[in-house]
Amino acid sequence: MTELEERLRRGLNMYSGRIRPESLPPLRDPSRRRPRRAVRWLAPVAAAAAVAGLIVGVSVAGQHAQLPSASRTGGGATTTPVPPGPGMPRYYATVFQTYAGGGGNPITRAEVLNSATGAELKLLTVPTLFAQGGASGADITAAANDRTFVIYETATVSASDRIAWFFLLRVAPNGRWATLSRMRVSVPRTLAVDDVALSPNGRMLAMQEQYCQRGGCEYTGIRVVTIATGAVRTWTSTVSGAPFNVSWAGNSQVAFLLEGPKSSGYRLLTVTGQGGNDLAGSRPIASPPAEQYGYLPSALVTADGRTVITSTVSPGTGTVTAKIVELDAQTGRLLRVLYTVTGPATSLDQGCNVLSLGPVGIHLLLACPDFGRLDGSVFTPLPGFPSPSNSGITQQSTGAW
Repeated sequence: MTELEERLRRGLNMYSGRIRPESLPPLRDPSRRRPRRAVRWLAPVAAAAAVAGLIVGVSVAGQHAQLPSASRTGGGATTTPVPPGPGMPRYYATVFQTYAGGGGNPITRAEVLNSATGAELKLLTVPTLFAQGGASGADITAAANDRTFVIYETATVSASDRIAWFFLLRVAPNGRWATLSRMRVSVPRTLAVDDVALSPNGRMLAMQEQYCQRGGCEYTGIRVVTIATGAVRTWTSTVSGAPFNVSWAGNSQVAFLLEGPKSSGYRLLTVTGQGGNDLAGSRPIASPPAEQYGYLPSALVTADGRTVITSTVSPGTGTVTAKIVELDAQTGRLLRVLYTVTGPATSLDQGCNVLSLGPVGIHLLLACPDFGRLDGSVFTPLPGFPSPSNSGITQQSTGAW
């Protein structure tokens, strides 16, 4: 069993008790996919369950301002609207799957929305990747200009045959129209790829890659693709473990979570060279504490590499507390608690994640467990996903800016 398949197995066990009956699709053969902290996928798992996880669409941040923390308890939220200001992207985009009008198969949608008001500006249909009788789900990542996004979908056909395809979403300056086009980015079908991140300048894609056969995984690493030319550089290793939660810290460094059987932690890799070893070429940075089920939450690194924005959830089975925190990247010292929410463990354990950071200041898209934006310390709920009663899939929180 590969690292990807093992994470899928654990994720299915965790989420199978949280599914609403109205969201269940018809029974299909399972489509294997690793359940990331921020992944949306639709493969049914048993006669009465379909599972949806969380995904991380990642953009990276720069400098930040000194602001107090926000808090929320139970179902109430700090919802004071924050007007657009320096650093807050004008637009954000979400990607989701729905059964509305789609018969027995899900439809994939991408929606562009106004960051200040949450108003829908454009709704597009994205081709849906089907494999083994199921749809794996789509993810999204953004450049720093808040008008360039990449949507990607991956699927496993067999142990040695995988599919990955990519779509470029461009938004007009006024946000009123957008175009979607298939990208000429190809990945060998022998590789499993995931956790794709668009660089802030919109020129490169970084992604986790893994080569595995039934006997095990020969290597794992980071693949960086120059979009204009298709040129590929890789940083790989043969250690027992794999990189996940790939994101950018500026245009020359990639952050990733090295997850192994004995220890896990985030690292920062300089990708200005022609490739090499992902361990020898990277250095450890601050990592959040492992959560109750052994996962590390998503963590994003500011462009200067000095600060890590992540989440923590107190262990427990009843009422727990989740926090969005800012850490010193070198020492791990807690700099600030930006946001606090208290609620049931079933909603917050594995359900509090930073999804995307704006290019300047502390402007976050997050799901904790509600989807919304955090401006410094003020949380504003945002729309972007259909409700289960409107044939949406539960717990979708895939957004970027």
